[in-house]
Amino acid sequence: MNLTKFVGLLAGSAALTGVAQASTNDALAQIAELRAEIATLKASNNDQWLTEERANEIRGVVQDVLADADTRSSFQGANATSGYDNGFFISSADGNFRLNIGFLGQFNWEISDNGDDPADSDFSTPDFVVTFSGNVVDQTWSYVAEIARDENTNYAPLDGASTGFRQLTMSKDFGSGFSVTGGNFRAPFLRSSLLGDANQLGVGYSVVDDEFSKGYVMGANLGYQADKFSVNVAFANSDTGTNPGDVFARGEFLAAGDWAQFDKDVSFRGESFGLLVGGAYSYNTDDDTSNWTVDVTAMFGGFSVGGAYVYNDTDVTGLSVFGDYMISEDMDLYINWDDFGSDVLVTEDNDLEFGTNWYFNKTATRWTNQVAMPVESDDTDFVFSTQLQISF
Repeated sequence: MNLTKFVGLLAGSAALTGVAQASTNDALAQIAELRAEIATLKASNNDQWLTEERANEIRGVVQDVLADADTRSSFQGANATSGYDNGFFISSADGNFRLNIGFLGQFNWEISDNGDDPADSDFSTPDFVVTFSGNVVDQTWSYVAEIARDENTNYAPLDGASTGFRQLTMSKDFGSGFSVTGGNFRAPFLRSSLLGDANQLGVGYSVVDDEFSKGYVMGANLGYQADKFSVNVAFANSDTGTNPGDVFARGEFLAAGDWAQFDKDVSFRGESFGLLVGGAYSYNTDDDTSNWTVDVTAMFGGFSVGGAYVYNDTDVTGLSVFGDYMISEDMDLYINWDDFGSDVLVTEDNDLEFGTNWYFNKTATRWTNQVAMPVESDDTDFVFSTQLQISF
């Protein structure tokens, strides 16, 4: 082999070696790329799996929370089937059958002194009432059944029992403001009487209410209420039950405000101005006597005044005037003056009451302290009362 051939072979061998080395490097580079792509794909798939798993877990948590919220919401609100909504209740899902349970309790301590004899003091429970109310069939058919212990004879349970059923009514709402109620209910005469035990301004009812209230009557009531006025006409058994029956008629004109704010005498701060004018007539068949009354109540959002005048055709009259002022968001000062006699301002029983209410939950729960004293009398007691009321 000459030199020329040897050099040629060497050059060819080097060229082949370079080509082989280049091919190997390319292959390794491609393998590295593939490995990188595989790793990326694995990471991507793993992240996707984690994301889906996390999403499923979140969905499960959300479903659990929603189920718990549905369970909790079943105990409150308009769509609830049981729970508390201004009183405990049980209801069908469509609301056509509903039972509400309410309660009123009053615990009182008072001390009286007429200046001669030793002062008397005692504890009492003026009112303890459990109320069952609601509707059946649909929301136009309603009922009320009260079990009460009441020391006021005007509002005592049926048949004069110390404890027992008191209000027992069934009502039908015909729409457009018309309704009919039958059973044992408060006679539509004095506004103070219709406010009920829980919404009196002070401790108990006024002297005028004690004298002229018709209390509970057994009969039927025809009612109509519009945006600005209401009328109730009732036909009831007489006191003895031997005569055809007593007649009651009451009308009210809402000059300003809304009906709900006149479910009480106090006007809380922030309430709108309200003015209510009322009048009523009753005829008693037992003694062939008639009674008339007119009343006015005005509310000014933190201050309220009102009064009622009652006349009996035996020339017996009564006048009751009150004023109330909120000294804070939850405390008021009130005064009530009553005159009862054969002529207005000719005193046979003239009573002045003043005191304060500390409201914990509007009128439902409150603590009342009151002083009652005669204006012109030598033998009527000076009375201090403190009373706690709880209701729902």
